[in-house]
Amino acid sequence: MKKLLVIRNDRLGDVMLGLPALKMIKSSAPNIQIDYLVDKKYVDISTISEYIDSSIYDDGQLLSILKKKNYDYSITLYSTFDIGYKLWKAKINNRYAPATKIAQVFYNKKIKQKSFDAILTYWPYQAKLLTDENFEKIIDIKDILSELGIPSGMPVIGWVFKEKWGEKSTEIFKNFLKASDEAKQLMLESDDIWNDVRPFMNASNDKLFVNLRDIYREGIPRGEFSKTQLEGSKKLYSILSKIGGKELVGKATELSPGTFWRN
Repeated sequence: MKKLLVIRNDRLGDVMLGLPALKMIKSSAPNIQIDYLVDKKYVDISTISEYIDSSIYDDGQLLSILKKKNYDYSITLYSTFDIGYKLWKAKINNRYAPATKIAQVFYNKKIKQKSFDAILTYWPYQAKLLTDENFEKIIDIKDILSELGIPSGMPVIGWVFKEKWGEKSTEIFKNFLKASDEAKQLMLESDDIWNDVRPFMNASNDKLFVNLRDIYREGIPRGEFSKTQLEGSKKLYSILSKIGGKELVGKATELSPGTFWRN
């Protein structure tokens, strides 16, 4: 028997609104096992619905529970970064969630909704959406950053290492960064290298391949980061911490000292 996990672990009213979806699923696939992930306060919901085989809640060991249950599918009606990460770590092969959620990076299959006018999305999803004539790019992240007074080209991803190791292994680290810079330059300038990696990109058509290549190139740094750009990253982090709160950045409201390392 196939096993499906449906997630709606927020308010009671929303948990109840999820029941019609469970009814539709059970009616079309009566042999599927449906578990409902809800808030602990509402775990008895399974006793009032014939469409729920069992209900579970996050007792602090949710990832372990998900791995033991070995679900075939998950449908996230209420998506958070934490839930998306745990579903991904549990290796549920078919994970469905609204494309508008920040946790979408963890979902390999997305629901295309028609109930919104615009979305802010992660670059690989943007590349795929732009192969569809029904979607168009209306604003670039660089324009948003400019409006916030943040310089373009600031660092947003990087290598993580222990500072003591960096201080002891200067030559190794320099060679590593040199190799990384050379690889980025190659990806920026050479179309041939992209043709070599295309079989690993899951690009089903030429338009998606070109979109992925070009949008990736937009994010490649064009040189050493300036002090202004590093300060811009700190400012952006503070803004995001105010908007997203603990769910997005945890307890820290500003970038930790030592986040950026210079030899």
